Amino acid sequence: MKFCRMCDLSVEIMTMSGNPAGLKALQDKLAKYKVLAIDDLGAEPLMTEVVSFLYGLIDSRAPVKPTIVTTQLKPSGIIAALGSNSQAEAIVDRLMKPCKMITLEGNQRDRRSKRK
Repeated sequence: MKFCRMCDLSVEIMTMSGNPAGLKALQDKLAKYKVLAIDDLGAEPLMTEVVSFLYGLIDSRAPVKPTIVTTQLKPSGIIAALGSNSQAEAIVDRLMKPCKMITLEGNQRDRRSKRK
């Protein structure tokens, strides 16, 4: 299993944006994990290059490998955060088809105090 924060992944992608071979290697590496968890998708605006990378990654994983995404947004909010284009819609579509959405209610402080 691989866990990555979207903000860190975004920086890594943008750092490699001029290196197509490096981006492909990163995408292939992330696609191989049995389970991939991406934390805080949509928390910050993403560059077009990052959205394109995510589309390729999620599209390659979607048929057989689980991808877990945490977000504070509903599917329509994710689409808006990703740029409201066909790639954004396709990303959400591929994430939603096989998934079970779990919605946590209340604020973080409430959830933390209940764990103790």
